[in-house]
Formats: sequence, C-alpha cells, structure tokens
Amino acid sequence: MPRKTAVLMVVPLWLVAVALSPGAAAAPSMSAGDQRMIAQQNRELDSQALDADPATGQPRFTPLPVLPHHGHDRTGAATASDMTTSEMAAAAVADPAQVGSWTYEAPLTGDQNMVHVVCSPTGKCLFVVGKGKKFSSYVYNPTTKTKVLVKTPDDLFCAGHVLLPDGRALVVGGTLGQSPWRGTKTVYVFNFVTETYQKLPDMAVGRWYPSVVTMSDGRQLITAGYDVNGANTNVVEVFDPKTNSISRLTPTKSLPLYPRTFQTSKPGEIFYAGPTAPGFWNPVTGAFKAVNKPVGAKGTGFGSCFFGDVRDQNFMIMGGGWPATASTNVIDLDSAAPAYRAGPTMTAAKGYVSCVNLPDGTVFEANGGSDNTIAAASSTTALLTSLTGPWQAMSPLPSGEHRLYHSLLFLQDDGRVVSVTSNPNGGVTAQSKSFLVYSPPYLSKGTRPTITGAPTEVRYGGTYAIGTSATTGRSVPRITVTTAPSATHSTDLNQRYLSLPLAGGAITFPTSPAIMPPGWYRIWAVDNANVPSVAKWVHLS
Repeated sequence: MPRKTAVLMVVPLWLVAVALSPGAAAAPSMSAGDQRMIAQQNRELDSQALDADPATGQPRFTPLPVLPHHGHDRTGAATASDMTTSEMAAAAVADPAQVGSWTYEAPLTGDQNMVHVVCSPTGKCLFVVGKGKKFSSYVYNPTTKTKVLVKTPDDLFCAGHVLLPDGRALVVGGTLGQSPWRGTKTVYVFNFVTETYQKLPDMAVGRWYPSVVTMSDGRQLITAGYDVNGANTNVVEVFDPKTNSISRLTPTKSLPLYPRTFQTSKPGEIFYAGPTAPGFWNPVTGAFKAVNKPVGAKGTGFGSCFFGDVRDQNFMIMGGGWPATASTNVIDLDSAAPAYRAGPTMTAAKGYVSCVNLPDGTVFEANGGSDNTIAAASSTTALLTSLTGPWQAMSPLPSGEHRLYHSLLFLQDDGRVVSVTSNPNGGVTAQSKSFLVYSPPYLSKGTRPTITGAPTEVRYGGTYAIGTSATTGRSVPRITVTTAPSATHSTDLNQRYLSLPLAGGAITFPTSPAIMPPGWYRIWAVDNANVPSVAKWVHLS
C-alpha cells in the first residue's frame, strides 16, 4: 500500500494576555493572534465552561452563541435534510464489509466518565475518570469486558499521560482546584501488573491540561498546562523512566492547553501542530522554526495524526471549530520546505473529532459535532485510504448516540475501535454512558490471518522471523506496527503506524528511534486482502 499524509489547524477569536508561571523566565512574546487563540481554546477545553461558578452562582464564561448544526435535528433525531449526501449513503449501506458496523458493550455506570485512556502489553487499559474532586480510575479488560475500580491517590482529572517504554503508564498533573482551574505538581506511574499507582517526585510546576510525548531517546517531554495558581506555565520538563526522575529544561515555551506536540523523524526535534503558530521545535536549545498556518482551519478541538507509514512524515489535522470546519490540512515534515496544504474535505464539519491509525494503513475518524450540544452532534464516521481522498463514509454512530467533548477513540488489540464518553453542555444528565465498539470493514472480509510466532524483544535495525498463516488463496506480504493507545481530548500524541514487508518470512525494524521511539508496540499480520490479524505486542529497544 502506498504511504500517505495529512494535517489541520485553528484560528483565533478572543483577546487575553497569557499569564506565565510565577518565577518562570519570560518567554519570547507571542503574537496577538496566538494570545487570542489560547484564550479561546482555554474556554473551549474547559469541561465546566458553561457551569455556574460555585462562588458566585453565575456562568464562568459567557456561553458561545448557538451555531449551525449538522447531523441531527434539535430533538436529536436524524433527518434527511440535516444529513450530508455521504452520510445518507453510508446509512443506506448495511454491508459491514463496506462500511463496518457498531456494537455495544455494557454501558458505563456511576462515576465512569472515562476521559483518559492508556493501553498496555498486558492487554488491559487504564481509564481515568473525568470529574473534578473525584479520585477514580478503572482497569478495563477488553477480553472479559470488565472494568475494575483501582485505588487512585489523587485527582488525575485533566492530567497528561503516556505508556512508558517499560510498560508502565506515566500520569502527570491533574486538578488542584477550580475557579480558576489549577493544576497539581504530581507525578505517578501506574503498574499494569499490580494494578497500582506509585507516587514519584513532583514536577517543578503544577499542570492542568499538559501534553506528554515520548521523544526519540525514550524520555517524555512535558509541556503546558495551568500551574498551581491557575496561570499558563511556560516551564518545559522531561521525565526519565530509567531513573524515575524529572528535570526542568532551561529554555521555556509558551503553549496553549494540551498542545499538539509530535516527535519528528529527526532526533531531538518536535513538531508543534497547534493550535497557535505551528513549527519545528528543539526543546533543549529552544530553537523554533515556524511553518505556515493551515488554510481554512479555525477554532480548536481539531483531530491530528500521521497518515500512513510514519517514515513518510505525512501529518494531518482535521476539523475543529467554532463554528466547526470540515477542512483538513496536510504537511510533509521531511520536505525541504515543509508547508501545510489543503487535504481532502471531511464528510461533515466537526470539532472534538478524533482519528485512529488502523492496522491496514488507513485512518478512521469519528466523534465530534458542530457545537458541544447533543442537537449539534455528528453521527458521521469516515475512512481515508489516500492522502488525496476522498473520505469514504462509514457506518454512522447508532441512532441517538453522541460523542462530543471528552470523547475517546482508540484501537483495541483485536482490530476494533472503541468510542466512549461524551460531555456536552447540559451537565451530568446530558453525558453519554454508552460503550460503543466499531468493527472496520476488514473484519467482515473472511478469515483473518494469524501470527504463529514472533519475538517479544526486538532491536533497532534487527531482522526477525515472523510466523504467519493465512486462509486458502491468501498470503501475508507485510507486518504492520501501531503504537499503544494513549488518548484524551481528541488527540493521541504518540500514535503512529509503520508497514514492514515480510520477505523470506522475516521483517527488519527501522534503525532510527525517531521513527519509532523506544517502547511497546503492536504488530499485525496483514494479508493481501488488507485483512489484519489480532495484534501481538513487541518491545522495541
């Protein structure tokens, strides 16, 4: 399959100066546009933005005006006049081999408002509950479909997280308080074997809505968030999983909440995708090289992921609002002159949209809407098989379902995609507790191949025999690689995909840790009908 790409961004609205953490060195001044963008994003990413301030009884922010909606009428029922041509076409097609299909697992109950997820080589996933002053986490077992409550030592709502190279989950920051929202300095690792948290030394500053991305050297870059005083911090820190220690870098960087930071193909280089002015950043030296802003992008809440084989460095952003947009933008990060260009238009305008790299090399998008209300939720889903498009409409979310703010979308080891959580305006009663699982079309195209033998430990540049079997008349020409899910707030900063030819029964891993940073990955046998096996976990070091 040819390799591919895509990327998207956002436009500013309201003016507010960015406060820096007390004691932090002054960062280079930001443009007025970027300041407006951060102010707008901080309102849109605040899950209680429209709730009353407990101190005054008044709304914390002035509600945004009611915007044009897509996908449903004001009662939440789908109507032909509100549906795009592609959405109606997908709804009319019932063949799961063409559009996939949705099924339900047992609904979430009680406080199970799952806002954060990290999955591990144990096959289990850690869900962190999104609710201020609620200390709850659950271990989800996709095989038994159970969700077990685990002791949670702190309020981890709105933390940053990632699966570490050693298989533990790193969780940094969380909620210290609200009015204003303030972040904690806490650092925890979660052990998936013992299913317990371990507290580590604190960060230099508090962080509420920080981003965490694994770099080429296996350490985790920690940026942004509200500090203990409720100010945007510009302090940049790095976690070392080998020593369980955290250190503060000398250069500072002012970034908005949950900034989109991605490791590029160059060691030590991070691509900052937005929502403020995008560019290439070296967090150690502080050097920053800007690129053009995407055309047609606006607002926040956009989806972002690499498209196709990560070695091609094709990065895409999609959707965003408000009002929401259906545009996408793509940038080749390895180009001699990297620049965003228009990508294929989505089937619907969406904010809070998420994207997932599937094991066959395609990208699946779902969730979101034209506004954070149930009436404005979009049921559309789509698949992208080429950077030039078009997006192919897939099976819509089941009737009556919505996936808006705080929604999650992530790939399971069996090749299906989980979609959970929705926190639209309207408080707790408006939240969705359904647990939806999407089966892509490849799961309805005959017997799946299997991996009959593979090593658990692999090295950069190493060649390894992989045993596979395929149904009669098919063969397995390639092994694909995907990352461990670590999603929150419509993004997974560590998500990437790789396709390795299976030659003589063996594959060879890339030599550069910038392409696939050290850690645990899932490998899939993909047959010549583009049907993947169930995944097997391998540890790359």
